[in-house]
Amino acid sequence: MEITIKQFEHKDAELIVKYWYSLTDFELLKFGADKTKFLKPKDWTRKLKEEIDKNLEQKQFYYLLWFLDNIPVGHSNIDKIKFGETAFMHLHL
Repeated sequence: MEITIKQFEHKDAELIVKYWYSLTDFELLKFGADKTKFLKPKDWTRKLKEEIDKNLEQKQFYYLLWFLDNIPVGHSNIDKIKFGETAFMHLHL
């Protein structure tokens, strides 16, 4: 088995949105997530793609995708970024 990690790209935006929309209400509750506050899938995908194009200093969040034998199995991200100071990390496998 081989684990690889890659930087998030435009083509990956839909994977993240599908992941969140595929979770059950119980799973979302464990994360403290409220599906009623999610962006519409199309809007969320657009927002993710826009973020990819920003300079590092301007990013509000940043994603890495995790693969097991070339199959996507999760992602990690940072948000609440204060460039050069702090950020919050999340890991979903």
